[in-house]
Amino acid sequence: MKNLSIRAKIAILFITLFLVLSITFSFFMYNYLSRILYRAEENKIEDEISHILYHLVITYYNYNDSYNFKPFELLSPKTGLMIFDLSGDTVFGDTVPDIIDLPIEGERFRELTTEDQEVWIFFDEPIYFNDKIVGWLRTSRSISDIYDTLFNIRAVIFTATPIYGLLAILSSLFLTSSALTPIDTITKTANIIEKGDLSQRIITPKVNDEVGRLAKTFNKMIERIEYSFKKEKRFTSDASHELKTPISIISATAENALTKGNKTKDYKKAFKSIIDESKNVSFLISQLLFLARNDEGKESLNLEKIDLTLIAEGVINQLKDEAEKKDIKISINFGQDFKLKADQTLITILFLNIIKNSIKYSKNGGLINISLFKKDNGVKIYFEDNGIGISKEDLPYVFDRFYQVSKARTGKGSGIGLAIVKEITDLHNGKISISSKLGKGTRIEVLLPLN
Repeated sequence: MKNLSIRAKIAILFITLFLVLSITFSFFMYNYLSRILYRAEENKIEDEISHILYHLVITYYNYNDSYNFKPFELLSPKTGLMIFDLSGDTVFGDTVPDIIDLPIEGERFRELTTEDQEVWIFFDEPIYFNDKIVGWLRTSRSISDIYDTLFNIRAVIFTATPIYGLLAILSSLFLTSSALTPIDTITKTANIIEKGDLSQRIITPKVNDEVGRLAKTFNKMIERIEYSFKKEKRFTSDASHELKTPISIISATAENALTKGNKTKDYKKAFKSIIDESKNVSFLISQLLFLARNDEGKESLNLEKIDLTLIAEGVINQLKDEAEKKDIKISINFGQDFKLKADQTLITILFLNIIKNSIKYSKNGGLINISLFKKDNGVKIYFEDNGIGISKEDLPYVFDRFYQVSKARTGKGSGIGLAIVKEITDLHNGKISISSKLGKGTRIEVLLPLN
């Protein structure tokens, strides 16, 4: 049974259940019908007995202490009537000899099959006169027609049951085949997908049954797997590309310093370049690690009460040198202290990435303005700059990983800064939006809940 297919198991179960129910139903119906037919004949005998006893005329002869019985005619011509005296001798009536010769037994129905295979039932009823038994009344009826009827019913049952069983087998095979065909399709599609073709999808049936829902769920699962696979593939490719550039710069700078450098200032310049690129690599690796941990669901929030004012001022102070190189002014407009429950490290990264991005793509002598406002049960943060801006076509994709928005920006960044900002905002159940115009600047709005 363990090695049988689901189709075979369902067919066997269906056929077995059908045959058990069919046989059980036939058995009870046959017994019920036979009991009704027998009882109908017994009722007829009882009616005849009541009729005869009610109309029976009994005459007593004192001179010889005997009785004379004069019965009324029977209700049915198929009923046999016999009257016996107390000694068991026949006084009146006639019936088949086999019944006449049987001894008297009161108050129970008896059945007899004669030599010619005719079946009779009969009943002995005492005859009372002046409160004493003076004789016996035997009433009998042939029930051979009932036996014939029941025999025909048995023949129908024994003939029909195998036919019904065959129909049950064919029906079960058809139904299981129809029901399990979509599952076979799912299996075949899964085998193709298992070989690496994630573009395959199951053709879902129009009906919304269990198999239909299974097919839809399977398609959604494969779609998510394909998306994750493509995302991981792109992530690996882009990460490799982003890491390759600074490592190449470090390698080329060191090689150039060793082969051509002959002055202390040349070495210092090379070391500075190597240190700067190493910092860039370290920062990029930490960003990639955050994205990888978040994709695996391992990035958890360390919630605590934090002060956004202090975080913003700390980040601005950290990026002060980068801003001064391009003569960029960073102004803050807080008005009051803003405290909320959040992960301090992640919120710091959020401020760092957005402000660093604004510095990177702002013009020399530009301005970056940061504002915080209370809004309902949250804090809204505005980051505004008057940098090179982003085109309308690129705006929908700026939060995608490794997306470089324009030629003016190519080579300046890794393309994951805003992607990380978006994921940090999502982790805090916040919202983020961006608006920009080419040549005029960019505005990013972040809404974080207080709790």
